[in-house]
Amino acid sequence: MEHAEALKQLRALKIDWGRYDETHGHVYANQAFTRKLEGYGVTHFAEEYSGNQWNRLWTPHGRVERDLLPFFAEFLEGAESVPKKSGGCDDQRRVRSCETTSPSMTLPPV
Repeated sequence: MEHAEALKQLRALKIDWGRYDETHGHVYANQAFTRKLEGYGVTHFAEEYSGNQWNRLWTPHGRVERDLLPFFAEFLEGAESVPKKSGGCDDQRRVRSCETTSPSMTLPPV
């Protein structure tokens, strides 16, 4: 990977994808990308959640509120600390996998 050393300098890198994304290539590409990052020793957060690309994104206590905003608060310089709400994922700092059992909710594309 040409830019592996530059990626290692990032304060944080987070990717997530829905296991049931309508474009199956997104699932496979993200899985391959996270394996590639691991192979190059790039610390990152990776989460495959049970759902599609729109599941529980903007719902109350959804992924934006539960995962994205606390991630930004923790890693963006000058961001206020936001207490992280507990979710169904472990809280490792390298790579994590998330299984959710909530019923699916499909939202239309924005």
